[in-house]
Amino acid sequence: MHDLIFKNLTSFDRKKRVLLAFERFNKDGVFTEKERKFIYLIREVSSANAVLDPPQLFVVKSVDSMTLQERFFCKIKASLYVQNKKKLFLVRFRHSIRIKLFNNLPEPS
Repeated sequence: MHDLIFKNLTSFDRKKRVLLAFERFNKDGVFTEKERKFIYLIREVSSANAVLDPPQLFVVKSVDSMTLQERFFCKIKASLYVQNKKKLFLVRFRHSIRIKLFNNLPEPS
């Protein structure tokens, strides 16, 4: 059985957008939860003089042999300049994925 949830959230001023995909399924006795999240912050700038921070990558993996759980998390943060119709925008974004594996169904939270 697969449970899928998709969310597309936009702020009132349309400068922030959050896309979220959440999936749950049970295959061969292994319960899996996946959460993908994409966050974008957009603002108009006058020039691209500012030096952008270098992209950042975070990866964490943990295994708990007592509870038979495995977790994986990866996050990428970066910024870029985009030009559209002679306007310059600074786009800051963060993409992340979180995966949890359980040997049996987790307790409801």
